[in-house]
Amino acid sequence: MKNKIAIRMILLMLIFGFTLIGFQTYNTRADGISSGLKKADAIAEVVKSGLTAHMINGNMSQQSVFLTSIEKTKNIDTIRIIRGENVIKQYGKSLDLVAPQDDIDDNVIKTGKAEHKLIETMSTAKLRVTIPYKATNGNDINCLSCHDVKFNDTLGAVTIVLDVTDFKD
Repeated sequence: MKNKIAIRMILLMLIFGFTLIGFQTYNTRADGISSGLKKADAIAEVVKSGLTAHMINGNMSQQSVFLTSIEKTKNIDTIRIIRGENVIKQYGKSLDLVAPQDDIDDNVIKTGKAEHKLIETMSTAKLRVTIPYKATNGNDINCLSCHDVKFNDTLGAVTIVLDVTDFKD
């Protein structure tokens, strides 16, 4: 009788232990992915600000140098700048900038809302963040002075693919 109670207690403690380990693993992973998402959003905003500075200073010809230098940063797999239809109509297509490559790019250009996607395999995890590049008018930046668009129109998008495999484990 005592052995049955002891065995049941041991099994119950093992079940609780494994359950707690599972919850802790899930929460640690979720926190890591959330941290990666914040990092990717911040990088996308920095890219957007850098490109805006290039436009204001009239040196858009140097944008590929800027993007390549950021892309060499650890854990950044890809940075893409997507031109929206309004900008293509006004300035034409650019060799350096790419057209929307999938539904995420299309949705961000059309809706003006950021999208995030976690891409996982057995051994890797990538976090893709695509943010809209909207026409603003403030803080010494007036997109409307150079672009033939309305305030808050989507000019394009910035896509960052970040390797978050370290957060996955």
